[in-house]
Amino acid sequence: MHLNLAELMIRGRGFRKIKDKTKQPFITDAAYLQDHTPATTATTATGHAVRQIYLNTAVVDLYMENAEKALLEAQEKMWEDIVYTKMFVTGGLGVHHRAEDFGDSYELPNDRGYQETCVAIANVMWSWRLLLITGKRRYADVIELSLFNTIAGSLSADGCNFFYSNPLHLRRDHIEFSDNASPQRIPWYACPCCPPNITRLIASINHYLVSKKGKELSLHIYADGKLSTTLDSGLQVDLEIKTKYPFDEKVTINNATKGQYVLKLRIPDWCSSFDIKLNSKPLDKQVVVEGYLHLDREWSAGDSVELILAMPAEFIAPNPRIDASRGCVAIRLGPIIYAIEQEDVQDSKINIEDFVVDASKKPVIKNMDFPIHGAMKALTLSGGYLQAPNPQSPAYFAHGEKINIQTASAIAIPYFLWGNRGFGGMRVWVPES
Repeated sequence: MHLNLAELMIRGRGFRKIKDKTKQPFITDAAYLQDHTPATTATTATGHAVRQIYLNTAVVDLYMENAEKALLEAQEKMWEDIVYTKMFVTGGLGVHHRAEDFGDSYELPNDRGYQETCVAIANVMWSWRLLLITGKRRYADVIELSLFNTIAGSLSADGCNFFYSNPLHLRRDHIEFSDNASPQRIPWYACPCCPPNITRLIASINHYLVSKKGKELSLHIYADGKLSTTLDSGLQVDLEIKTKYPFDEKVTINNATKGQYVLKLRIPDWCSSFDIKLNSKPLDKQVVVEGYLHLDREWSAGDSVELILAMPAEFIAPNPRIDASRGCVAIRLGPIIYAIEQEDVQDSKINIEDFVVDASKKPVIKNMDFPIHGAMKALTLSGGYLQAPNPQSPAYFAHGEKINIQTASAIAIPYFLWGNRGFGGMRVWVPES
């Protein structure tokens, strides 16, 4: 009966029947309400972002019950529409504050991007289902991106304050107003949907790390801990995973099981090279399928696997259609996206927003201490600060007037840590000199 009711509610969408008595015009629009096309033909994300992703999660659940091919095909196309054209570099979703909705393709403003925490969490739930069905690495990549950046950044270091929305650019003199775009994490909002969502995800995070199917055991997100499970063959597998991932590139997996099974290790999309050792010896024969390294063997208790995922600090560029980030670069170290912050500028007269980076010079990794988290990897960027021809002049000046650059370096920190040491400017996408 519950399944029938859920299916009825999903099948009922797409016929422009949902009505809203409010006088806000965007709320009565069928596309905003996801009532403009049936689930089997809905391939473009529209409307309220959280509701769209939760609806998608339900559609995928329905597919898992009835195996209707059209449902899955539409969902995979919508996932591509969202992730390839409407997702921020940190895994955040949703553009407009007023309607909490998706924008146009490549409409990804850094300072005004909404990126509600709830949407990122919903995206984890949705992508997880698609991962289980298809086995495609790309879904695990997005889960990881969302977890370690937008979701992790939504909480303060002490866990007592949170962001409703998660911007990628904050001006030093930002004016706070009532649009849920607080420049600082705060204890509570009038609509406190995010805190229970965050706690629910944290409480269930172990369910998103590993999956099993037949004689295969797949590790999707690497985390320190112990795993004990029984495969369909009846074989009980016990593993101990030792790692500081994502802050370190080494993952050690100790096997305590005797028997044959396939251990599948995800090689992230951001990782261009890796090393793998079995019992301290390099593994020459490497089989990688759909982004997963397959270790198919008769295991002995005491076998140990060592996986090294190369994590160089690197710059990434935006699609040229993303106007807000054109001419800029972002910085990442493994799955972690970095940001520059006013707190790391010692001269109060210098504005971090004026920094331009020399992307021809590789970022230098250094250790920094952060409140509660302790030592973390920061990056030193080469570049300088722009100086207008006349700092006292109006906003515009003649083309061709010389803009000076004061040579200097800047510190980039993990995006999820920004805003914990003080209030000031921040940006993820940094102009390239």
